[in-house]
Amino acid sequence: MSEIIKYLTQLKEISKGELREYHEWFLANGKLYNNINKEYSLKLSKYAKIKRCFDNCIKLTSRYKKLEYIEGYAYNIIPIQHGFMLNRKNEVIDPTLAILNRFGSEYFGVLIPQGIISILRFRAKTFEPLSYVYWRYLKEKNNG
Repeated sequence: MSEIIKYLTQLKEISKGELREYHEWFLANGKLYNNINKEYSLKLSKYAKIKRCFDNCIKLTSRYKKLEYIEGYAYNIIPIQHGFMLNRKNEVIDPTLAILNRFGSEYFGVLIPQGIISILRFRAKTFEPLSYVYWRYLKEKNNG
């Protein structure tokens, strides 16, 4: 089993209430990726800043329309919350870790549609993952 999925399953098990619902949704709707385009990631790393993975990828997906924003986790020794992108070949593009010439051995995340990112960023509280805001947004939309 994937190390990230093991970690997320454990996280879900210790969570309660709304946070547990979110982790259940995240596991059910996220996808595992391990095909990384290191060359393209390195090329885009010149536009990225270290420790700014979410901002880096949001900015780059608005500039390069063939890339999609994914928010989730990267695994490299330990799972870390991480923003990354996918190209049309379903390859991970990770310009932030590429700055250090390091990459995750696997990635897991939820695609956040480009057209809704600005709405979610406006709704987000400080340091709140957009995937969590997206889950709440979908939950409100389905209940309303």
